[in-house]
Amino acid sequence: MKLKKISKLKSKWHDIEHGTHLLFQSLNKIQKKLIITALSIMVIAGFIITIKARNVILIEQPIAGGQWNEGLVGNPRFINPVLSISNIDKDLTALVHSGLLKRLPDGNYVGDLAESYSIDKNGLEYTFVLKDGIEFHDGKPVTSEDIVYTIDRIKDPAEKSPKSVEWQGVNVKIIDNRTIKMTLKQPFADFLDIATIGILPKHIYSKYNTDSFSQARENIKAIGAGPYKIKRVTTKNNLPKTITLEKARKGYENGYIKKIVFNFYENEDEAINAFTSGKIDHLGSINARDAKDLQDRGYTVTLASFPRLYGIFFNTKNSNVLSQPRATEIIASAIDKQAIVDSVLNGFGNITDAPIPANIALELDYPYAKIDLEKVMKGSGWKKNENSIWEKTITKIIPGSKKTEKNTEKFAFTITTSDTPELRNGAEEIAVLLKENGILANVASFDSATLEEKIRNRDYEALYYGIQVSRESQVYAFWHSSQREHPGLNISGYTNSKIDTILEELQKETNLEDRNTLWKKFVTTFYNDMPAVFIYSPSYIYAHREKPLFIMPTSIHGPNDRFINIKQWYLQTEKVIPFLQKNKTLKDS
Repeated sequence: MKLKKISKLKSKWHDIEHGTHLLFQSLNKIQKKLIITALSIMVIAGFIITIKARNVILIEQPIAGGQWNEGLVGNPRFINPVLSISNIDKDLTALVHSGLLKRLPDGNYVGDLAESYSIDKNGLEYTFVLKDGIEFHDGKPVTSEDIVYTIDRIKDPAEKSPKSVEWQGVNVKIIDNRTIKMTLKQPFADFLDIATIGILPKHIYSKYNTDSFSQARENIKAIGAGPYKIKRVTTKNNLPKTITLEKARKGYENGYIKKIVFNFYENEDEAINAFTSGKIDHLGSINARDAKDLQDRGYTVTLASFPRLYGIFFNTKNSNVLSQPRATEIIASAIDKQAIVDSVLNGFGNITDAPIPANIALELDYPYAKIDLEKVMKGSGWKKNENSIWEKTITKIIPGSKKTEKNTEKFAFTITTSDTPELRNGAEEIAVLLKENGILANVASFDSATLEEKIRNRDYEALYYGIQVSRESQVYAFWHSSQREHPGLNISGYTNSKIDTILEELQKETNLEDRNTLWKKFVTTFYNDMPAVFIYSPSYIYAHREKPLFIMPTSIHGPNDRFINIKQWYLQTEKVIPFLQKNKTLKDS
């Protein structure tokens, strides 16, 4: 039966083919050309319509694969969350190691190694439950013992971990193989943030004692439980030249980019040359001058705000002039902050009046306002000399006695800063602005080692410097009087019992409304004293040879935070039918 039907179809097709042939033979040349042309147009039009329809109907979605080639200035030393201190260390540590929690771009916290966590009503006990089946890059399971080991190593004074202060007084107890309880002596508002610290594998690092821990081979060839694992390290003169990371786990939920290669350079000029010659495709943490040049040459520059505040920190105990009433307020009013941002940062930053970044305390009113400088100067006893410089007769105690002496002193002081172009140029620009207002400021710039020594000894009248304030506990470190001597970070040597009390209460208070009230009191008290004048907050600058396909973070807590959404980064795409998108399984390249 089927054979008969097929035979009839063949017969009909043959009749149609024969009829078409006879018809075509009966046409003249012009008619034939017209038909051929019409058919050709129909075919081309159909092709164009198909392409356009495809572009309209199909949508692009990311697929796995590709290699991210990035350049950084400097060399990593500790890809180890216990010891990492430099930005490069922290960059690689953020990718190789995972913590109990991770911070999302919106500032909220979710589990990373932890499946869940709970906090008791007093804010003193934190219980974490690990995800089932999580492993380090060598295939060994992550257990409660690894958590306790990491924190104990941080707390050990002999290790000199930069994270040790945050973990002192925290008692860690193993409940079972997947559950850990941490007990605090008092509530600590930043505790969830410090719980993002990367976790070390005990079975790897426990073989190193205190003397050898900082020299461990795995501080460079690190093994963690993060989204990327170290695949290859090349060296030059015993220093890492490149480090290749490879995605640690398969599946789109673990990220798209297959490999990340970091290339390390001795200086920024070398890194810029590698970038413009195509040896690398991305360059992180570059200065504003080079960023502007690359942007003008057609490269893509992306910016992210982050809580680093630059300004002048006044050490009034080292200066008779700066200890005069309203002296620091006068200096603040003489500085055109926007001019500094435009000339020093080429616009890659924002002016700031605040001692607190917006990520810590939102919607605060800052009482800072420019004053009538001439009126305030005269009201404070200052007079202009023949060179239009303000001067004043100042009474001071003679060292070693109770007697006093009077001297006429110019409104003059020295600004100490780094010899890096951005800071040196900024200080010199400030000095020019101050002189226009009758104030003399000498600029003294130093290499990093000398400057660190001066900061350690508080050996300056005014320090032009930048501080990073990523979380609330760091505000305590910079302004509480207990931190005014090294190794404390109160580089102004500022002392005010009201500020101390406010900061101590903020460490304990968990009620949002009460905390906001405390921050308002802090700001008001701070501006009454003005131990520092803040000028700008620079942007984190990232250069790319081509514009990234994905959205880069626009607000970060620190340079390594640019990788906070690394699992959403991608380099390749494909077009798919929308209704098939949800069911599409991503395959690793």
